[in-house]
Amino acid sequence: MKRAARVQPQSRVLKTSLRNKIVLMALGIAMLASVTMGVATYRRSASLAEDLGTAKLAGETKLVAEKLSESLRNIQSDTSILSLTPPIEGIIRAGRSGGTDPLDGSSLATWKSRLATIFSSMLRVRPAYSQIRFIGTADGGREIVRVNRRPDGFEVVEESKLQTKGHRPFVKLGLTLSPGEWSFSDVSIRWDFGREEEDGRPNIRGLYPIFDAQGKRFGVIVINADYEILMQEAIAAAQPTSYTIVANSAGDYIVYDPVRGPSNLRFHFDENYMAPAPLSSGASADDRGLIRDGNHVFYESQTVIDLARKNLVLDVFTRISKAALLAPADEANLDSLLLGIVLLVITCTVAFWLARLLTRPLQDMTKEVERFGQGNTQLHLPVGQPDEIGALARAFQDVTGDLLESEAKIRAIIDNVADGLIVTDSAGKIEMSNPAFRALFGYSGRRMTGRDVADLLPGGLQTRHGRMAVEIEARRADGTTFEAELSVSKLRVNGRELYCGIVRDVSERKKVERMKNEFVSTVNHELRTPLTSIAGSLSLLQAKAAGKLDAKSARLIELAQTGAERLSRLVNDILDVEKIQAGKIDYRVEEIDLVTLVPEVIARAEPLADRYAIDFTFDSSLASATVEVDPDRFEQALVNLLSNGAKYTPAGDVVDVRISSCGRDEQVCVSVTDHGPGIPKEFEKDVFERFTQADASGAQNKGSSGLGLYITKTLVDAFGGTIRFTTEEGKGTTFYVHLPLIEPLALEERKIA
Repeated sequence: MKRAARVQPQSRVLKTSLRNKIVLMALGIAMLASVTMGVATYRRSASLAEDLGTAKLAGETKLVAEKLSESLRNIQSDTSILSLTPPIEGIIRAGRSGGTDPLDGSSLATWKSRLATIFSSMLRVRPAYSQIRFIGTADGGREIVRVNRRPDGFEVVEESKLQTKGHRPFVKLGLTLSPGEWSFSDVSIRWDFGREEEDGRPNIRGLYPIFDAQGKRFGVIVINADYEILMQEAIAAAQPTSYTIVANSAGDYIVYDPVRGPSNLRFHFDENYMAPAPLSSGASADDRGLIRDGNHVFYESQTVIDLARKNLVLDVFTRISKAALLAPADEANLDSLLLGIVLLVITCTVAFWLARLLTRPLQDMTKEVERFGQGNTQLHLPVGQPDEIGALARAFQDVTGDLLESEAKIRAIIDNVADGLIVTDSAGKIEMSNPAFRALFGYSGRRMTGRDVADLLPGGLQTRHGRMAVEIEARRADGTTFEAELSVSKLRVNGRELYCGIVRDVSERKKVERMKNEFVSTVNHELRTPLTSIAGSLSLLQAKAAGKLDAKSARLIELAQTGAERLSRLVNDILDVEKIQAGKIDYRVEEIDLVTLVPEVIARAEPLADRYAIDFTFDSSLASATVEVDPDRFEQALVNLLSNGAKYTPAGDVVDVRISSCGRDEQVCVSVTDHGPGIPKEFEKDVFERFTQADASGAQNKGSSGLGLYITKTLVDAFGGTIRFTTEEGKGTTFYVHLPLIEPLALEERKIA
């Protein structure tokens, strides 16, 4: 009862304070979220408003710049078109031929008149053009043809009034241009007869060079255009809705007001010249490209008309007030504030209702836990509730059972592992071992905890962790030793270093290895030596008894000799396989020309061909193919392939050997092709395995051990090469040996019979 009385006030505190805390926390989160959202929304809205304003200004600015570029590049296009008109070439031909065109007989004056007519037509369609001239290089840059715009029409300037312009900067610039190149002069007041004209109109000149048929410079076409009219027409064509300024690199500018229209051009050398913002402020653009000056924001776009010389650069500025730029953001901020207030009220209401809903199951769980503390083992928790509280109840109910079940599983696994498992601390004291370990070391039924592991495993576990499995000599409880394999890993549990070792008894495996080594030694000393003597004796007997024995006796000697040779090859193959597995084959690698070596090997293998009544043929598409191999081992590999081919090729047929390139200069291919039955599909994957034969009965009849291809592949791999094959049942098989060359392939190809 005392415990119940003490807990009940805690329940009341939980009932009241937790609910209030949830409501206050929700209210605080809602307020913080509202403020954060308001600030973030305003910043985002301001950023978006600036982005939209920037996009609008950029669009108008670039449109104006494009119209300006288009207007000025029309001058370049027109000069280029004029340069291609027939009168230009006619004037050049007539001027170089004493005044008469040798092509059609037209006089120089006629061609000038025709060109003047074309200039007049061009002035008629281009209102901004004030003058077009064709100026030659001769006579100090004298005008050849000149047509002026007059208020009442067009004036073709008489020959006597044509001027020398070679001293003017724009003519000098034009006479430096390369064929096909164009340029513009600086903006200036038009001059005539060495002085400014009275109207004081600003001009810009388009320049295009003229060359004769031999590529010799002849002159330059010059189009004078009213710069102010060009700028005003271009701005009017763009129809910007924002305040716009167009300025060149010299500071000359035109202002366009959407209400008042375009202003006159202001020259930088005028007495009352004053550069407008932002030209006068020197402010730089931000990452959006905006220039902020007082209460206004400008966007700049720069266009270079003459890219080659960069002597005509136009800056276009469009302007908007900061208030107009941020107006959408202010509206969004007001909407966000009203929405935040509404959300705050809704949040408080919902939080109060949810707090009551969430705390009721917690109160019920608290009562059940109190009953459990009083000795009631049957818990009635809300395990069926589909939320976090239900999950907490289920976890609380299941945790004890899960822990016991997990511990039982781990113990069962450890106890049933076939290998010995041991855990020690950093001092080498045994903390845990499984039954397999205790049985292995003779401690069945006896405790090992606390013993020094070095008594069983010399050196302990600490010095061997992180290594691969090592072989050691372990010591049993009775003092006897045995060969074991030990793997150690380092663990960290609750801040302590532990070492886990897995021990495996390898005594039997070592015994088998020793027996195998003894067998190989026996084969080497007890079989190969007598077989060599038997084979030699049979060969000597067969040679001395030739013609003296009856057919049956001679056949018996031949069969005995064949069997001895076959058994000798089998013994040699087995010894080679054992050497391969033990890594004890010695290679005497040297540089060898395969085109020389392969025919020699084939010649030494002719007895194979005679035995099976077939022929070996050799062909090479290469003049030489130098590789690094052990000649004897390469011969062994090639003879294995020749032997296979000879065995399975029908009598009277041939086995083809060929040397060729592999499609890459750094490799050579040696192929051996037989015309036998081919390799069955199901056997192809096992061709290079040991003791495998496509047809065991047939292979036995042919004298095959099933080791030749395995040995061949091992030798080829040792030389850094590869071996593969293609086969077709009923038609034959081709083996390909690819070896790396140590010098480029010879370019000359030849056939070797």
